[in-house]
Amino acid sequence: MKKFLTVTVLAWMACGMYVGAQEDGGVISFDRTVKIKPEFVDAPVFAGGAAKPGGTAPTESKWMEVEFKYACMPPEALDLNSKKGIYLDEAQFKIYIEGINPDEPNSDQGEPILLVGEVTYINIPAGKENYGVFYVHPNTIGRYGGQATFEKSNKNIRIEAYINGQLVDVIQKKEEDDDGWINPIKRVNHQVYTKEESPFRLVNISRYPAEKKNRRD
Repeated sequence: MKKFLTVTVLAWMACGMYVGAQEDGGVISFDRTVKIKPEFVDAPVFAGGAAKPGGTAPTESKWMEVEFKYACMPPEALDLNSKKGIYLDEAQFKIYIEGINPDEPNSDQGEPILLVGEVTYINIPAGKENYGVFYVHPNTIGRYGGQATFEKSNKNIRIEAYINGQLVDVIQKKEEDDDGWINPIKRVNHQVYTKEESPFRLVNISRYPAEKKNRRD
């Protein structure tokens, strides 16, 4: 009986520590005052050696953009407002975007699917004004439900933050959904682009941290 109580207390303490860490903010913590939602934007126009926002393109030519905001607090940064020149080596972010595999062309009914992507940012500065972003190609949007489907309030988006392979925070478009909603849904990989993989790589360069490259230096 004593052993059972000890294990129970330890489990309760561990849970409490995790919840406390989420409430107080960890190394990476999402800004929940900025809601997760898809935006549909035109590809940039390159003119005169610079990238400029696109014009007004047809709906089927627009890219999906999902931006998120987060704070970064490396262990050595005790005060985000006064510490300067402190950086986190890297953090990984994964995204799950809910759509459908239509029963027939141009239908808004079909099998649920998840568009999945990830990015690893490096040299993330300590502070509360950090941003990340993902993009989805217009053809992918069209194939998996169209813009109207992805804009529906009942379609969720989930973003996870990882440090050294450990999940540290989560934010969702539909906050009321439990963490397990993504598990039974079919995943469609390699359909979500990072900024560096998209036509937007030269737009707002200073807004996002650098992306980690899979290479051998």
